[in-house]
Amino acid sequence: MSSARKNFSSRNPVAIFPILFLLIFVFLGIKGFLLYKESKFDKFDRFNIVLAASPLTLVSVDSAGKTITEIVFPKDLYIPELAFGYGGYKSSSIYNVGELDKRGGETVMATVSDYLGIPADDYIYTSSVNIRDILTAKSSLNLFDRIRFALIFFQTRSDKIKVIDLAKYSEPLVLSDGSTALSLDKEILDERLRDNFAESRIRQENFRLEIFNSTKIVSLANRAGRVLTNIGVNVVSVNSSEISEEACRIKATDKIKNSITVRRVADIFSCQIEDLTEGGRAEIEMIIGKSYAKKLGK
Repeated sequence: MSSARKNFSSRNPVAIFPILFLLIFVFLGIKGFLLYKESKFDKFDRFNIVLAASPLTLVSVDSAGKTITEIVFPKDLYIPELAFGYGGYKSSSIYNVGELDKRGGETVMATVSDYLGIPADDYIYTSSVNIRDILTAKSSLNLFDRIRFALIFFQTRSDKIKVIDLAKYSEPLVLSDGSTALSLDKEILDERLRDNFAESRIRQENFRLEIFNSTKIVSLANRAGRVLTNIGVNVVSVNSSEISEEACRIKATDKIKNSITVRRVADIFSCQIEDLTEGGRAEIEMIIGKSYAKKLGK
């Protein structure tokens, strides 16, 4: 045996344990810090999570007031238009329909957001709502945010939780195949949800925003405007754009490019932020493109 191998083998293996422990501790510390840096909580005033459970539920956490608003979908609520052009289905089927193309999470988030007019930031696909399932179920959240969500969701006092049960406002509906479902009028829905999901810092900034629709789908900008209005954005006009765009773009003056409003809108619609060189009637211009239309199946 070589002298080097003899020296190594003669060392006390117990002495290596503190070094290994230190390395593991450092690794876990770095990993935890990176997860914290990637955390989606606290970025904005609200964090909206779709629980693709039974029943389907949107959970909106108000980080400032530490309150929760839940919107509960009855299982038989008929959604006329699912995202990505899947057609109409009951709320209990949305995730599974999207999963046929391996995009159940995307489908349920985009569908819920468009139907309610409220941004859906992430999802958890779970058979039952308990701590174990939230931490282990399929989700777009990382482990750090799952833990934070579970702690908030299960520790918030009942007087700080508002539940909006859509079954109370739904009416019976007979589908074309003769089966029955529930239907909900959009005007009644908007009335019940109004002012429940406004984000305080966006309202405080009160920047004026113009929406330009670069597609030929007339209703597209209005649907985006409904989402933005519900979170407190001051949408002053909806117009058409002569230039066709693929992706969403936001133009803002250099002074407000890093504002909560600009960053929140960019986050919701996956927009690229650019400079606004010419001042119009609004401080922010948002150009809706074909990518948004494709998501909505248009």
